Amino acid sequence: MDFVVHKLNVKLTDEQAADANYTSEPFNIQSFSLFCVQFYWEDIAFSTLAPTLDIYGSNSLDAPFSSINVGFALSAGDNSSLVNVEKAGYAYIKIVYNKRDATAGKVSAIINAKVI
Repeated sequence: MDFVVHKLNVKLTDEQAADANYTSEPFNIQSFSLFCVQFYWEDIAFSTLAPTLDIYGSNSLDAPFSSINVGFALSAGDNSSLVNVEKAGYAYIKIVYNKRDATAGKVSAIINAKVI
């Protein structure tokens, strides 16, 4: 049986304005076996195209980052979503927020990582 050790619970973004595109700083996950990111948002408003969130990963800060999950659209108002990544293969991740038609609101993200 695998023994899971809780190792990390850190905000990657904190109440980022939803009316501007945003990319977080790269976050080192090299010492973790798996991780999840909880996104939550408040007061999101948009006209036609809902804003999207995505997790990108890379094995080097000098290499391009690739999408780990297909970006998902945010719903209007307040809500949250959890993205689990098992067997994390990347050394670094970052959060990419695309505002599209968003005119108001706040977006936050928290990473929780574990070692098996």
